[in-house]
Amino acid sequence: MSFAQTWSSSTFHRPRRRPARFLGRPIPATESLETRSLLPLFVVNTLTDSLNDSLGVSNGQLSLREAVHASNTNAAFGDAAAGSPDGDTIVFSDSLRGETVQVQQGEFVLSDDIRIIGSTVGAGLSPGLTLSAGGLSRLFEIKTPGAAGSRADVQISNLILSDGRATAAVGGNGGAVLIQSNEDVTFRNVTVRDSIAAGNGGGISVGRGRSLVINGGSLLDNVAGRNGGGLWKNYARLTILDGVNDVTIDGNLARGSAADAGGGGIYSSGCLVNILDISDNIVTISNNRATGTSGSGGGIWSQLTGSARLTVTNSTITLNNAQRSGGGIWTNASTAQVGSAAVLSNTIVAQNTANMSAPDIRRFGRLFAFNSLVGNGVLSGLAGGANGNLIGSNTCVINAKLGTLSDNGGPTATHALLAGSPAINRGKNSRAINIAGDPLTTDQRGDSFARIRGGIVDIGATEATPMTGCATTRVVRTT
Repeated sequence: MSFAQTWSSSTFHRPRRRPARFLGRPIPATESLETRSLLPLFVVNTLTDSLNDSLGVSNGQLSLREAVHASNTNAAFGDAAAGSPDGDTIVFSDSLRGETVQVQQGEFVLSDDIRIIGSTVGAGLSPGLTLSAGGLSRLFEIKTPGAAGSRADVQISNLILSDGRATAAVGGNGGAVLIQSNEDVTFRNVTVRDSIAAGNGGGISVGRGRSLVINGGSLLDNVAGRNGGGLWKNYARLTILDGVNDVTIDGNLARGSAADAGGGGIYSSGCLVNILDISDNIVTISNNRATGTSGSGGGIWSQLTGSARLTVTNSTITLNNAQRSGGGIWTNASTAQVGSAAVLSNTIVAQNTANMSAPDIRRFGRLFAFNSLVGNGVLSGLAGGANGNLIGSNTCVINAKLGTLSDNGGPTATHALLAGSPAINRGKNSRAINIAGDPLTTDQRGDSFARIRGGIVDIGATEATPMTGCATTRVVRTT
């Protein structure tokens, strides 16, 4: 068996819904069996989230709320047996496959080691289970009570988290998920969508968390009243990677108007262990917006101090917009620390817009690029020709020739390289590696889509479809 994932959110605007095939990819059977054997198991067999579930009134059916309560307290509750101090696993009955739990009794608080895994699926790309808050509350708050230095290890897999809402009354951060402090959190094949935060992190907010790993899935159409439409983090380590999965961050919105506001897709701030790794050829970041008066970093806003760094490898960042600057990326890397830098490898940053300056990248401090394509490099500090880069300018914008975000195969939506794209065969094979340093074997679309075709890797998240005949590279000139 394998487990599959999907997700949702809540809206100021109600953007388009995507086909289920874009929401995630099943986890391999080996992981599901391993997960089932490691920790005590709760099998949820009802979609209900009623007052009786929150009070622990037994009715012969195990709800998610009862299972979470028993796991947190390590005591029997309602229809749930006692959880274990060493952690628990919650799975969903196969009978709930593709169904939705309407969360009606408020957010689920996770305060102990726990794994929550969506419904099992057969072969293919069937959706797992959806948790929808219906705009009434968050979905999850992850926090560790007790002595300073204690932390929880939380893993959530194969779920759609939809229509969450964090109002000012509950702190305003994390529309779908709020990670409070000192947790090790992993999301595997989780989609967070259509959620709203009055403050930071329309989809996910991470404040002083020890680490967050996003391994596959999507952040789609979330809205933050301040910063980080898709995700906001501060004083935390964030790693976005693929393993066997892919990540798409699309259609998120940050409305903050302060001087340091923005991050339509991702807002990353902090010092020391503030590491944002976007690697393994996994990420498409597109159609995100930072719309506040001073909103910057339509795709990514990244403040790098101490020894923090931002790395982006074999990714595509396009069609994002910022009200102020850095439509694709706004980055400020400290020059006082040798380790602090933003680094792009085999990455496309193109066709983004900013209403004041620097449509693709606004750089302060250190920014290095290798075999990357920047459509308009004004204020990025990058020069064309150096390190194999293709860098455009105000008067000579490079047309990356990307298709629209659509189904090009694989579990997530991607921007295909069109015929004649200057990104084709312009990457560097030695930089097409994952975090472990191993060569990438597939592009963002996964199985059956080789990372390298024709001997040389393409720049961006996907490889071009092989063509016959000759193609020419065209540069768009503007006045």
